[in-house]
Amino acid sequence: MSKLNDEIQESLLEQFKEQVQQTLYNLQTLYEVSDIKQYITRLINPWFLGDEEIEHDVQTGYITLPSGPLYFQLETDRGIVQLQLQYEDRDHLSLFENWLGECSFTFKTDTNIPYISEPQIGLNVLWFNPTMSYRQQYEYMNTKNILSHQLNYSDSKLEWYVKNYDKHLRLALNRIPVN
Repeated sequence: MSKLNDEIQESLLEQFKEQVQQTLYNLQTLYEVSDIKQYITRLINPWFLGDEEIEHDVQTGYITLPSGPLYFQLETDRGIVQLQLQYEDRDHLSLFENWLGECSFTFKTDTNIPYISEPQIGLNVLWFNPTMSYRQQYEYMNTKNILSHQLNYSDSKLEWYVKNYDKHLRLALNRIPVN
């Protein structure tokens, strides 16, 4: 009798977990592709118009696609757009690159998704405002501790700058006469 109770309890617990996860999933914002395209257009127009940029904003939710919902987090911080997808959904990056152009670089991290109990592998993708210098980009990456990750660069000039920055800075500082 005790074993039956344990099995029933386990089954009820699993059903309850599924209900909680479904409830959390339903609380997430669902977006249409056209909504995200309009949002991104509003973000990057200031890049080309020289207008004031949106200081900081985060959009999180799911995009409804024919293949199923796509979880994303889109964060803007002045001249930077950062996208996070689940790594298994990396094939959908092209959807965002159609609107934003080729990204500057990508990297993987552990990601907590609201309705999933275990951390997932996330793909982080960054685009820099084209008016930002490589030094500004490097400083942002350094400040946000991005340089500690294994980066996959799309921008070869940024990759060169990051890989050579410290070496050239040391050389430049050694040439400055000390009084």
